[in-house]
Amino acid sequence: MTGSPPDVDSLLSTVARFRDYLGRNRDASARSEFGVTSAFWRSMFDARTNFPDLNGLLAFRRGNYAYGLGDERQADEAAERRHFERIAAVMRHSVSLEFVKSIPEPAFGAPYVFDYGGCARSASFVVNAATALHVSEELRQSGLTARRSMPARSARDGAAAPTSSTRC
Repeated sequence: MTGSPPDVDSLLSTVARFRDYLGRNRDASARSEFGVTSAFWRSMFDARTNFPDLNGLLAFRRGNYAYGLGDERQADEAAERRHFERIAAVMRHSVSLEFVKSIPEPAFGAPYVFDYGGCARSASFVVNAATALHVSEELRQSGLTARRSMPARSARDGAAAPTSSTRC
């Protein structure tokens, strides 16, 4: 890991600067073709809180902030564990344990994590590991990774493509 994880005071300052930036640029963005949000995405954004306060940001993977289109919000930790067990049972057939273990799951956002072959992983991470595996395989087979100086990364979590060593 490079650097130190941000402390809460730094995060609070960053959140304030981000909100200020959005406020200053809202009108200019709305006038741009890139500032137009489709009806589909507007409905997605309207279904969740988009700008959490600091406490919400620290636990955003447990709240109504960050979840994929296919994710189902769970009522509590027990429900999340049951969901994880169902996901794990299915995904073990799609992605190897070695691959899932080779990518560290970010702790930021306080996801509910459970034992997955000796590593702490969340249900959404296990699902996205399968996507990362397929993307990295396509890149490898196409030769695109040989043309890049940076390793392939998981789109969801920014995790580096796995190496042959197992992390946990």
